[in-house]
Formats: sequence, structure tokens, C-alpha cells
Amino acid sequence: MNGAAARDKPTSFDLRTEFRIGTWNVLTLAKTGYTEAICQELSKYRISLAGLTETHLLGSGRLDIDDHTVIHSGEEQEHRRGVALVLDKKLSRSLVSWQAISSRILTARMLHKHGHLTVVVAYAPTEDSTMNSKDEFYITLESVVTSRPPHDQIVVLGDYNAVTGADRAGFEGVIGNFSFGCRNDNSLCLLTMCSAANLTILGSWF
Repeated sequence: MNGAAARDKPTSFDLRTEFRIGTWNVLTLAKTGYTEAICQELSKYRISLAGLTETHLLGSGRLDIDDHTVIHSGEEQEHRRGVALVLDKKLSRSLVSWQAISSRILTARMLHKHGHLTVVVAYAPTEDSTMNSKDEFYITLESVVTSRPPHDQIVVLGDYNAVTGADRAGFEGVIGNFSFGCRNDNSLCLLTMCSAANLTILGSWF
């Protein structure tokens, strides 16, 4: 799947102003009116940037819905998996480029007043998936994250079918004091990738 440039010359946004980021496993957008309904809900909660998983939309593309831009990446013939990124009107204008990597990963780049922001949306295999599929996913995800331009700030959104676990040992730079749950294979895959890519799991710090 090839990358795509923004349709118009992008305009920068200010990272120092308040904007809300969210992620949502929507189960499907492949029914009439579902994408429009999601955009309405995101507007209600003033979400500027949302990563969606299990969208079930076919192929890759861009949709302009009211004041939102939806870019998506999915299977070519089956309504399963799929990821999408929804941008509000302000962030839509800042979109520089985006790339559909697979039905599990897409990435986009936006212009802000002091540089660029790279956003990655990912949907990890479930715990009962094969190790080969998990390894393939995380190898690709780590490659996407680490190959971004070196001065870009980055946000990685999505559903990883994992919990951080309550023990921070070995991952003190990745998870904070509010981690929880019992780790599984997916947890170790996620934490190892975050450590290698110098990422932190934001929700565990608050």
C-alpha cells in the first residue's frame, strides 16, 4: 500500500494548545452511517485525534465527513481487522502525508508550529494468535516507529490486546506507578517494543 500526500498545502497547529486524543475499538464501521455516527460522537467529546481499530473497512483511503477527515487501512476483500485515524477540522488542515501499512497499522504525519508529529494507529493480534503473527506485527510496528524522521514527536494509538502488569521491574521507563493487571504474551511483546523504541505507556503514569 502506497503513501499519500495531503490534498492541500498543510497549515501548522499549535501543540501547546489543548487538544484531546483518544482510541476506540469500534468493532465495525462497515455499515451505513456508522462512520458518520463515530465522527459525531468524537465531536461531542471534543476529540481532536482518534485512533480506531476493528473498523472492517475495505482497502485504504480517505473520507471527508463534515468537519472530520478519516484515513483508513484494511483488508482488500474481507470486512475484518482494519485501522483508521480521525482528525478534526484543525488537525485535518495540518496533515502532510499518510501511509497504509497493513490492515493492522497505518501512520500519518502532521505539521505543527515547531516541527512535525507522527501518529501511528495499530491493532495487535489477540492473545490466542500464533507467535508468528505476533512477531510479524511487532517487527513491522517497531520498524514504522523507529523509521520516522528523527526530530518528529510521536503518538502511538490503538488496541494491543494487552495489559501492562503491576510489576515495573525492567520497564521503569515504559510504565508508571499506575500499571495494573497480570501480564500475558502480548504484554511482554508490547513492553519490549516500547522499551526498544523509547516509548512510554501514557495511561500508566496518571
